[in-house]
Amino acid sequence: MLAWLQRARRLKLTGQRRLRILGNCLGGIIIAVAINFSAAGQTPTDPAAQEELDRLFEQVLRDPADLDLSFKYAETAVRAGNFEAAISALERMLLFNPNLPRVRLELGILYFRLGSYDVARDYLTRAIEGPDVPDAVRERVSTYLAEIDRRASPSRFSGSVFFGGRYQSDASAGPNGNRVRALGNDAVLNSEFARKSDVNPFIAGTVQHIYDLQNQSGDVIESNLTGYYADQRRVNRLDLGLLELNSGPRFAVNMLGPGAANVRPYVLGNVVYLSDARYFDTIGTGVSLGKQWSNKLSTDVSFEVRDKNYRTDSNRPFARDLNGQEYDLNISGRYATSDRTELQLGTILTYEDTRARFQTRRAEGLYFGYNILYRGPFEIATSQPWMISPTVARVWTQYDDPDPSVDPNVTRHDREWRLGLLNVMPVTDDWSAIGQIQRFVIDSNLPNFAYKNWAFTLGLSRRF
Repeated sequence: MLAWLQRARRLKLTGQRRLRILGNCLGGIIIAVAINFSAAGQTPTDPAAQEELDRLFEQVLRDPADLDLSFKYAETAVRAGNFEAAISALERMLLFNPNLPRVRLELGILYFRLGSYDVARDYLTRAIEGPDVPDAVRERVSTYLAEIDRRASPSRFSGSVFFGGRYQSDASAGPNGNRVRALGNDAVLNSEFARKSDVNPFIAGTVQHIYDLQNQSGDVIESNLTGYYADQRRVNRLDLGLLELNSGPRFAVNMLGPGAANVRPYVLGNVVYLSDARYFDTIGTGVSLGKQWSNKLSTDVSFEVRDKNYRTDSNRPFARDLNGQEYDLNISGRYATSDRTELQLGTILTYEDTRARFQTRRAEGLYFGYNILYRGPFEIATSQPWMISPTVARVWTQYDDPDPSVDPNVTRHDREWRLGLLNVMPVTDDWSAIGQIQRFVIDSNLPNFAYKNWAFTLGLSRRF
């Protein structure tokens, strides 16, 4: 009898573990890639540089013909994130002396950063017209000109790759103790399925393709491919792989008042592998709406419907119990509390309607994040800021019916904390080091699903 109870418990617990591990891994690693991909292009701002800029401005007003002073003012304006002031200073220098190739080079780079590619091309081309231009300058200009050509094309690719290692104190997603419920009775969990720590190398990446429809509204067709693979060192049955693609147009909309807004309907599909065997695949559709209310406040709303199809095998005989539809609604907002900090607030709303009613669940949650840009302790080959992001989320999950193999008289409900601390540290314009600490704590009314886990991630990311 006890052996039968353990078998029943093993089958159900294993399925829950796989889902939990999938959520923990992708909820941390892929988000880290996305944050790095978006944050690495931001411009550092330095309050000390702003104070110095104000002081230099008074000096430039008194002596506008001092080119060294004007160049110092332009450098300080770049550090303060004020590209327009830097451009004004550099263009004023050319009025006093048109033969300044370095000034033209810096102007070309600044206009490139502002997205004014035609003006940037003109300045960069004229910066290398002379006969005695150093090879390093020609190479740098050539790199920028090639990038301008790429961005001017209606078809553009970009992306990032993130690879490294991860340690988890409970990589197997085992319950906190060895006492569990099976068929409504107390049982002792087989040690094979108890909590186990583990490390794994991983690789994750995103590739984005933009096709510019070249109309006045700036509408595009956007496609995103995300991939992830982790190889567990001890718990090999939990090796995890994912490939997901979404694609759809992004249209500008003008009926939401002042500020830019866009809407993007899209289709999506993915496939997930577990222990090198196909676990489930998904097809679905979604729509997202983004709105920039001011230079400080923006909001995003997205809704997705996914049809999930699980595959059974000898290790997962009841996987098809999870077949069904998943509905996700996310509402988030970002508010720049200063020139270096940003507050994030959002909701997590999920309804998963599965074939087995005891697997049908509703999840509701809130999350909070705070992005802090800061200048790193040293500069290697980049002016990009470093970023640290503490996050916290609270999720409440309720299931529809009791699971008879666990306890036919108790319907499961969970309460979960997700805590994180992410640090993105650019070391060049393209490469960043990323460190992440995560804490997962689930309290459940059934001991089978109570769970605690520490996760530590360290890796390198490259944008392209």
